[in-house]
Amino acid sequence: MYIRSFHIDGFGIYANITVENLAPGLTIFLGENEAGKSTCMEFLRTMLTGYPHPNSREAKSLPGPLHTSQAGGSMLLHTNECGLLRLTRRPGNNGGLLTLTDADGNPLDQEKLRQVLFGVSRDVYRKVFGFSLTELEDLNSLTGEGVRNALYGASFGPGLRAPGDALAMLRKKADEIFKSGGSKPPLNAVLHELNELRQRKAELEQAGAGFDALAQELGNRREELTHLRTHRLELEEERRLLERRLGVWQQWNEWRLANPVWNDLLL
Repeated sequence: MYIRSFHIDGFGIYANITVENLAPGLTIFLGENEAGKSTCMEFLRTMLTGYPHPNSREAKSLPGPLHTSQAGGSMLLHTNECGLLRLTRRPGNNGGLLTLTDADGNPLDQEKLRQVLFGVSRDVYRKVFGFSLTELEDLNSLTGEGVRNALYGASFGPGLRAPGDALAMLRKKADEIFKSGGSKPPLNAVLHELNELRQRKAELEQAGAGFDALAQELGNRREELTHLRTHRLELEEERRLLERRLGVWQQWNEWRLANPVWNDLLL
């Protein structure tokens, strides 16, 4: 992408200025000190990335139009993805009032501009791609996380997602799977179920802790019962034998008493 032309309606000392037929290669603007080179650069990056918040300190230092009531301007961009894009931006909230159209004047979604800029934020653009010598001297301008991500991402080419965006996406995906203190993510639900199963397992282990001892005692009782049953059968057999002997003895006594003559002979 490159800037093919731009028109300044009103920005600082400039009003109703048109610059056309810019080449796709390197373009240099020459001028004396205080000629307005920094203002021109500020206009270009403001058109591309937006105005600062109206209540910010940066907005108060931003040069307003001196010669016209119509602030802002327009720009014609040549892109490989979408062809020619014309954008117009006026001061306002959320980066200003942006209008984006194609070469035929058909309105386009503002997301197109973010796409051709590969998602570069206003802060990153000003500190990495569109900076002045004064800003370059201030090393603090390169300490932001977004700037670091842009520098790291530059080595991978413009077609890939910046590391910051990739990290944000991974954090979002991770939160969808597991979130500390959450209950709805699937991993949280599975961990909750696992904890319940562990608690139930501990309860069952505690309840079955004496099972082996009880099983051993039951085996001993069954063996003892078998011995007792065997001993009972032996006693029953002995009882029956004694009963038969007692019956014979009683019969003998009754016969002996009934036949006293035989008693003398037996004696």
